[in-house]
Amino acid sequence: MNWADIISLINNGNWEQARKEINLSKNIIPYDDTAAIAEASVYLHENDEASAYRCIAAGLKYNCRNYELYVMLGNYYRTRNICQSYLCYENAEFYCGQPEDKVYIRQCMAEIMCQSEGALPSPVSIVIVSYNNMEMMKNCILSIHNTTPTSSYELIVTDNASTDGIREWMELQSNITLIKNSQNKGFSYACNQGVKAAKPDNDIFFLNNDTLVPPNAIFWLRMGLYENEKVGAVGSTSNYVGNGQSLTETYSSAQEYWEYGEKHNIPCGNPYEKKVWLSGFALLIKRRALDEIGLFDLRYGRGFFEDDDIGIRLRYAGYHLLLCHNSFIFHYGSQSFNKDIHASQKQMFDNRQIFQKKWGFDIERYSYPQTVVLGLIVEAKEAPIRVLEIGCGTGMLLSQIKYLWPNSIVMGIEALEKVALLGKDYLGVTWGNAETMEFPYEKNYFDYIIWSDVLGTFYSPEKVIVRLKPYLKKEGRMLFGIFNAAHLSVLASLLKGTFFSSEINLPNKDYIRFFAANDIVRIMEQCGLIIEDFQGIRKDDLLVALPQELRDALCHAASENSELLHIFYYFTKTKIS
Repeated sequence: MNWADIISLINNGNWEQARKEINLSKNIIPYDDTAAIAEASVYLHENDEASAYRCIAAGLKYNCRNYELYVMLGNYYRTRNICQSYLCYENAEFYCGQPEDKVYIRQCMAEIMCQSEGALPSPVSIVIVSYNNMEMMKNCILSIHNTTPTSSYELIVTDNASTDGIREWMELQSNITLIKNSQNKGFSYACNQGVKAAKPDNDIFFLNNDTLVPPNAIFWLRMGLYENEKVGAVGSTSNYVGNGQSLTETYSSAQEYWEYGEKHNIPCGNPYEKKVWLSGFALLIKRRALDEIGLFDLRYGRGFFEDDDIGIRLRYAGYHLLLCHNSFIFHYGSQSFNKDIHASQKQMFDNRQIFQKKWGFDIERYSYPQTVVLGLIVEAKEAPIRVLEIGCGTGMLLSQIKYLWPNSIVMGIEALEKVALLGKDYLGVTWGNAETMEFPYEKNYFDYIIWSDVLGTFYSPEKVIVRLKPYLKKEGRMLFGIFNAAHLSVLASLLKGTFFSSEINLPNKDYIRFFAANDIVRIMEQCGLIIEDFQGIRKDDLLVALPQELRDALCHAASENSELLHIFYYFTKTKIS
């Protein structure tokens, strides 16, 4: 018996026989999207919706364009989230080639409209800034048209005085609202022009023109945006992106990444990771949230940090920002900026200063966590671990832990109030100085206490460690990330008399204490901690400018400890003795 025969049993109401045949066939007949429909149908009949959801995901991984599976997904969300249910039916209609089935899908959508009393997902205005790159721009637009329901979006392109023929090509396209600038107005200004030209109730999707949009990438972004009322913006993963949004997988061609997207942009049991800002290469913002916080800040000119800025405004306004791990968009990356690398580097440096002056802190310091410590957490992903991070910044390491260990409880302490506010009531971040504050935690509560590059900011780090030991379970672990003051670049700066003025050599400008390897060992012993793991991370890019003779001389002076001079950070795992 094949899967089509089993579906016939289901259609005739022979559920018990269908279940028997599925159990017999799963290891004999190749599993595909038809098999997923059959098995999910039986699970739904048995009221096992979690298993049905997993079958739907497996079927869409086999065939990401199977409209019947999206109908089933719409039915699944119908009692959970009306907006997401509507989006699923809309996607089903897009893929459906059967007129009689389209009638049923539209009937489902009409029922949702009545049930929702008009509170449905808004269509999307896709705003793209164009500046030459003709072939990439054309391919980007075509990828949108080929993978996204026409009724769900409008396309607005602001062209910044392109000269390679792309403007003329877009003028011939009937489905593009084209804004033609007579000069290059920069990314932020052009994006704002696009928003002003968009339909007033549409959500806004800022998309780089050097991207390709695989099937269902925009669909799953919209599903994330309507996950709940608090979500203000969502972003995609990609092959070329920062901010912890990049894939770990690598492929050799755009086609291979496209195929990855087809299999990856599917239902996922744990798709969302909280962020305080999202990369602007593919950024979808709920319209009411954007109306509340305003458009891109024009001080950032051509680009860099304008997406950080808008994310911070969303967070301070109370909105959640989600990285959707089941939405992948291919990104060629920095096509315009790479043409003048020096100018781009200067722009990045200048805009970093603009951001810091505006908000009073350096976003790069507080939103890029030391992810090496994740490898020191050994529990299974389903474990209900409890984690406290000292010096947690905006809470991005805590967010990654919460994503990787969904059943975890995460909390953090951050000394800078305006930074702590970004993670308060969002990622369990408390504003306070761990050296002096009263701890609002239960004793023997945490499985892990993480010290993220913060030990050097305390007058008496030993006392702080001892103060927090009672809150660690007896079998718990303390994880430390500690800057090595004996790095070659630091020693070279000392010899030049520029130690305290060199930002490169001091990742944290608030250091008042400095440590080398033996200092770390001594402190752990004094605090009653046993070192289980002691790792060193090199950062050789800082040594490029050092004369080889100086390196050799310093290493020779260190004798058998010369390798320690190449360590930039130490990561230490300890337990209570």
